[in-house]
Amino acid sequence: MTDVLFISGWAGYPFLFPSLSKNTKFLLPFVQEEPEDIACQARNFKGSIIIAWSTGAHILLSRLDEIKNKNIFLLAPFLDFTSFTPEWVLNRMIQGIKKDTHKVVSKFWQKCGIKKQYTAPEEDGPGLIDGLKFLSSSKIKLEISDLKSRLFIVHGRKDKIVPFKATEQLCSLLQEAELIMLSTGHYIPEETIKQLVYAKTDTKIF
Repeated sequence: MTDVLFISGWAGYPFLFPSLSKNTKFLLPFVQEEPEDIACQARNFKGSIIIAWSTGAHILLSRLDEIKNKNIFLLAPFLDFTSFTPEWVLNRMIQGIKKDTHKVVSKFWQKCGIKKQYTAPEEDGPGLIDGLKFLSSSKIKLEISDLKSRLFIVHGRKDKIVPFKATEQLCSLLQEAELIMLSTGHYIPEETIKQLVYAKTDTKIF
């Protein structure tokens, strides 16, 4: 059984992380897994490392106090997506997906800093819409007296999706966490993730 759980983000398909998706337990929100199921799998995961990106990190934050004795890497996490992205933007994306899933997702990937060209499956439109509706309504009020796991909060300096103020807010509430700044955008390449995990845990994940 793999020692690493990777919870991806909205439209964070396995092909964006080809090695990670093959060498970890890889969860894709909404298209493949519902948030409650993801939270349950994270809580019951027997391995020692959990990596969660963006929406995946948001989902994990909702159950952070239930996860014990892990090394947790939160990549571009946030408590409330609509605190920095207006709800009308998400609604416009929803309407766009109803007409052309690939066009909307491709634009999102470009803003994330993903340079390769990929195709988003049109049949995944309903799941992607569910994810956007979730981001419109999900707001976490974090109340954790002490962490039960070792926590790393990771932010890319060039992130155009989740601003640094979201990271600052989280760090102020989780003062035991270690903040790690990277020179990336919202998307953090898997080789960078590999190096980061190895540096902090001495574990090779692929």
